[in-house]
Amino acid sequence: MFNYSLQVIGTEWMWIVFLVIFLLFGSKKLPELSRALGKAMGEIQRGREEIEREFRQATANPPSPPKNLKTYQRPSSRFAKAAENMGLESKGKSDEELRKDIINFLSDKDKKKEESKDKQKTNTTPKPQ
Repeated sequence: MFNYSLQVIGTEWMWIVFLVIFLLFGSKKLPELSRALGKAMGEIQRGREEIEREFRQATANPPSPPKNLKTYQRPSSRFAKAAENMGLESKGKSDEELRKDIINFLSDKDKKKEESKDKQKTNTTPKPQ
């Protein structure tokens, strides 16, 4: 039916707010309060202008990438990262091929460890006489 919502627009509301402030703080504190409010508004305005200026400068001249920097492509998958960490070639290979290469690398590494252990055992055990 009726819309009783308060609309804070217009000079009558400004006069009401001014009257409430005048009643709360009195006539002696009102000049101090308005001075402090003016200084705060000035600081806010200067801060906003500074941020806008910095934003305009940053967007107007984006920094160019260094010319001597070699481009490095990050591996796209976990397998590529693991293969790269192991020293295996990962460029142009699918995840399945990389997985097989990693498995072969690890199994070869384990075989070499076992062979070195077997050699140590044969070298340290005394021969029967």
